[in-house]
Amino acid sequence: MRSFVPIEKKSHSRASRSAMTAADGVSMVRTGALGPSVQPSFVANGFGVSQELALLQHPLREVPALAHSGPSPRRLVDSRRLVEVAHVDQRSFERPWGLDVVGVIDACRATPKYRLRVVERGGVVVAYAITGQAGANAYLQRLAVDPSAQGQGLGRI
Repeated sequence: MRSFVPIEKKSHSRASRSAMTAADGVSMVRTGALGPSVQPSFVANGFGVSQELALLQHPLREVPALAHSGPSPRRLVDSRRLVEVAHVDQRSFERPWGLDVVGVIDACRATPKYRLRVVERGGVVVAYAITGQAGANAYLQRLAVDPSAQGQGLGRI
C-alpha cells in the first residue's frame, strides 16, 4: 500500500487548484494508504510515492492470555474526548503523521465496526487504540502512547 490526497474541485483547472492551495498556505498534500487499483490515477495526476506501507497479520490460533499489570484500565471513549486523543496522537508521531480530530474520526470509520479505547492517568488520556472489524477480519487501526507515558507497557495487549 502507498501513501498519496486528492484536492480536486471539478469546476477548477489543475493550475487554479494549485494556486488555491498555495494561497491557503499549503505546500504539499498527502493521502492515506491507497490500494494498487487506485494508485495509477493519482500518479497520472502528479502524485509521487512518499512511503511504502506494509500490512501485518498475526494468526489467532495461539493468542497469549491478557496480563494486566498495574492500574491502567482501558475504557471506551465518547466523542467529547476526541480532542485529547488527537493531542496524544500528535505528540506520539512525528510531523506530518500525527492525526488531528478529523484524522482520528477517519481512522475510526475505516472499518464498519470499531472501538476507540483510552488509557487515563489522573483523568488525562495518555494512550489510545482504535480497533476495527470488517467481516471476519479484525484490525488494529491506530495505537498511540504519549511520550511521557511510553515504556510503561500501555501499548501492549
